[in-house]
Amino acid sequence: MERATVRTGAPLRGVVLSRLHNPSGATVPEEFLKDLARLAERHDFHVLVDEVFLDMLPDAVPAHRLSPRLLSTGSLTKVYGFGGLRCGWIIGDGAALQPLKELSFYLSVDGAASSQATGVRVLERRDEFLERARAISAAGLGVLEEWVDSRDDVTWVRPAAGINAFLDLPGVRDVGAFADGLFEDGVNVAPGAYFGRPGGVRVSVGGDPTNVRQALLRLGRSLDTCEHGWFRGRADSSG
Repeated sequence: MERATVRTGAPLRGVVLSRLHNPSGATVPEEFLKDLARLAERHDFHVLVDEVFLDMLPDAVPAHRLSPRLLSTGSLTKVYGFGGLRCGWIIGDGAALQPLKELSFYLSVDGAASSQATGVRVLERRDEFLERARAISAAGLGVLEEWVDSRDDVTWVRPAAGINAFLDLPGVRDVGAFADGLFEDGVNVAPGAYFGRPGGVRVSVGGDPTNVRQALLRLGRSLDTCEHGWFRGRADSSG
């Protein structure tokens, strides 16, 4: 708290967390959230927890159920696969949410009635969509874990769940150029510089496992073309 006040020059007004974290897929333990909520109560601030990926994790308790100082956001986009509906929510203490409700009148007013009706039907079949999403997650992370274990030039912390993971590439000096080369080879990764971690890349494994394996094969071949940490060009994707 003191460090935050010194850095901003004013009392801390709020904290924002992601759970599951993007890009690493790490989760935030409930005990940590409870401790943070007690700190928020003592210093009069709120914690906004982005839980758009949380439903990938079975039995996870949403943050807003742990304390009135914790606010949860979610949507039908990531886990459920209905981004086109543009449906989401924020849940928490009514008094804390009132300013956000008033602000929403200037941003969106009313969503499309058809999208909201479809969103309700999706939530009515929530268990079905969750089973599908978790199966995709388990398959993709399984393929990725097998590939990481086969490499001595890639490190990671296995995600708690979800379809995103962050791969540290200690032998690659210019990750941006490396990512550009992968893109030319049909593989799209997000350079770690976008997330404040320039030494690696974010990968997503939510596709068909066969396609994920092929993409990882090309990623490995690109790593093999690095000479003294510098990317030399597009890897040969034949064979």
